[in-house]
Amino acid sequence: MENLFVTYETALALKEKGFSEKCLFWWVHNNLLTDDVIFLQYKKDVDFAFAPTHMQVINWFRASHKIKIIESDYYTDFTFGSFWYVKQYLDKVRCNGLDNAIKKAIILI
Repeated sequence: MENLFVTYETALALKEKGFSEKCLFWWVHNNLLTDDVIFLQYKKDVDFAFAPTHMQVINWFRASHKIKIIESDYYTDFTFGSFWYVKQYLDKVRCNGLDNAIKKAIILI
């Protein structure tokens, strides 16, 4: 289930950029937690970060920073796959994988 959420390192970077939306889970010292008592205990800890889903982060970038993270499929004669693009105004950057696209978007803020 952890694959549904951004990594601990990404969550800390998002925290530095102002992400503070409500989430189902939290990261504390690289551990994914859900207990409300633990949440209250660690909320002010520097190692605490919300653990948003990838979709929450995509929506936050779009609403708060006008940055779009978009998946685009490609096909050739022998293979198919997808790339992720980070788009801000007229600039568009191709990334391999959603996690890389989120990291790139963090840099743009």
